[in-house]
Amino acid sequence: YRLSVFRAGERFAPFLAEPTPLASFEQSLRLLDGERLLSMRVGVSEPFRIAVSNLSPAPWPSVGTDIAGTRSVRLGWRWLDAESRAIVEEGSRADLPFDLAPGDTVTIPGCLAPPRHPGRYRLRFSMVQEGVAWFDGAGSPALEVDVAVAILPGEVFVRPMLAAARDLGLRSCG
Repeated sequence: YRLSVFRAGERFAPFLAEPTPLASFEQSLRLLDGERLLSMRVGVSEPFRIAVSNLSPAPWPSVGTDIAGTRSVRLGWRWLDAESRAIVEEGSRADLPFDLAPGDTVTIPGCLAPPRHPGRYRLRFSMVQEGVAWFDGAGSPALEVDVAVAILPGEVFVRPMLAAARDLGLRSCG
């Protein structure tokens, strides 16, 4: 963790070099112990881990230029429907634990909430430089996983309560 000290009126973290847009968006992503993601249940979040490698010539900043994380690099994921359309365009994120040097690899944990409706989906993981680009949109291959989302017979009556809990931001993982 970084501790930033600044006076009123100063920019956020003025002593750090300000991250700039990357010139290269090269990544390698590998899902670790991801078999539980292949078959998920509506309303049940699952933990995952992804090994992320920086294949570009520049370090990836874990901290952005402002409190929102602009220009930081993060792991992102999006759910796609059967026609490969994004269900939610921006998807969710997980932070890098530290700046990632070229050639280095780190394991990033996350918690995945499935779509609200049962069906077959594709889950697309990619790094994203906030406010700049998704790496897969800049030509680097994404990690994609086909996922079946189901409702178990006993969960039919619980589903509305789970959806309400998710709308309130309540989640569990595992």
